[in-house]
Amino acid sequence: MESSIKTKDMVHLAVEASPNGMILTNKQGHILLVNKTTEALFGYRREELIDQPIDILIPERLKQNHPQLFQNYFKDPKSRPMGLGLNLFGLHKSGKEIPIEIGLNPIKTDDDTYVLAAIVDIRKQKHAEEMMHLAVEASPNGMIMVDDAGMIVLVNSATESMFGYARDELIGQELDKLVPQRFRGRHPVLREEYLKHPKARAMGQGRELFGLHKSGHEFPVEIGLNPIETTHGLLVLASVIDITERHHAEEMVSLAVEASPNGMVMVNSDGAIIMVNTTTETLFGYARSELIRQPIEILVPDRFRKLHPELRTNYLYSPKARAMGHGRDLYGLHKNGTEFPVEIGLTPIKTKSGMSILASIVDITERKAQEGRLRSALHEKDVLLAEVHHRVKNNLQIIDSLLGMQSDQVFDGKALEILTESQNRVRSMALIHQTLYESRDFSSVDIYDVIPNLVDNLCYSYSLDALRINVEMDIINTQLPIDISIPLGLIINELCSNAIKHAFPDNLEGTIQICFKEMGNDQYQLSVTDDGIGIPESFDIEASSSLGLLLIQHLSEQLDGNLVINRAKPTRFELTFSVTV
Repeated sequence: MESSIKTKDMVHLAVEASPNGMILTNKQGHILLVNKTTEALFGYRREELIDQPIDILIPERLKQNHPQLFQNYFKDPKSRPMGLGLNLFGLHKSGKEIPIEIGLNPIKTDDDTYVLAAIVDIRKQKHAEEMMHLAVEASPNGMIMVDDAGMIVLVNSATESMFGYARDELIGQELDKLVPQRFRGRHPVLREEYLKHPKARAMGQGRELFGLHKSGHEFPVEIGLNPIETTHGLLVLASVIDITERHHAEEMVSLAVEASPNGMVMVNSDGAIIMVNTTTETLFGYARSELIRQPIEILVPDRFRKLHPELRTNYLYSPKARAMGHGRDLYGLHKNGTEFPVEIGLTPIKTKSGMSILASIVDITERKAQEGRLRSALHEKDVLLAEVHHRVKNNLQIIDSLLGMQSDQVFDGKALEILTESQNRVRSMALIHQTLYESRDFSSVDIYDVIPNLVDNLCYSYSLDALRINVEMDIINTQLPIDISIPLGLIINELCSNAIKHAFPDNLEGTIQICFKEMGNDQYQLSVTDDGIGIPESFDIEASSSLGLLLIQHLSEQLDGNLVINRAKPTRFELTFSVTV
């Protein structure tokens, strides 16, 4: 007797401590016992529930059938969930309905049979389910949930749009309804294999997948699978993406690649060839089937193969569209073993399988041959120009010698002066041609070398007394075209000659300054300055019959330059002109 009392006390304590609502009723449906969780769940105090019919906790809309269901339970009382497959609700004292799950357990005593109901508040669970349902419904992808038998239990509006079915045409139907006929035989086997090891992953990885529209046409899809454990068993949520547009874009890319006049080769990150076009077959002499899945090094000459994998790996560290081997000569290897020069452009392409590289290959054999012919022609031109300048220089030197010989036969001072001036002009032009002959560039003259040589030649020709007349030069280091250098040299010749001959009479001492500088915007300035006696005001420069001054004016006009003359203190001839390339 005492043991029985202790057992009842222990049961009562267990019921009271349960985290679930616990309600004990008799066959008549009257409440005999509740715990504190039940009070919290329904909002009643314990004394408000004891001896009350269980219907007090049932919503009005569900009360009609409850007495019959209650009596039916006692015909075969056993532990089981209540309302299997149904949504159950309790009624709070406030009148609000509460979603619940109920487990029934019969308790048999010597005098009667009772039922103990364990009640679980599933509001949080329902809220989570509603959130998931809203998320599924709002997804831009088709969302399809199936049970372990392959029956559809849920779809969203995107699925309706994608497959052309109304929702009620899909719920409760086999998933195979959305699978093309040609794949249906294999589909149940694949589903069973997935259920053996369910995990979130892409479906049919490496294979092309297709969905079946209600109209009967197929369309390409990508599918992601996610297993979901529920109280009703394992469900699988499939996320379906219609990739028709992507397929179309890929087809367009494939057609563009195939139609390209360049060789197009796509390799994966391991360097294996995954695509080539017809031009590549022609270019390298291989059939397409001989290249697919082969390492790209099959097209690389033996002498470059060892370094090629490292270069490919380095490219993948920082992939971007660029030319391959910039600054290096690149070669491809034909199937017959011959090498040919190529240019290669690299373009990284991100795919669902990882990073791939698309190489555009151009055979530049003909271009290389043309470049060789052009180099040969340029060399011949250089040789010809060198010979021309050499002959011009030699002819000018002959004229110089003839003028010198003639000077030896002339005793008239004025005539001798004219011959000397002519001889200096010829030497100035010969010096420029000599500079060009010794240069590698026959289109321009290094003024930094020419002007000092011109001035030195004049000082020697006129036996300049360096102790009496000092010559200073400030010359920039620049190149000028020959059609500017020759008239500029003649102008320097005339200006320096005049300064040497006329600026310092009667053993007068002084300085001659020659300056050549860049003014910016492709403009240059030549100035010849002396601190001698100056040009008399009575001397009309423009009306002068002096050949030297006439030459200076005409040559300045030839350069389209601006000549400014300062007569004295100091005497300065300043010529500004432009050089256009």
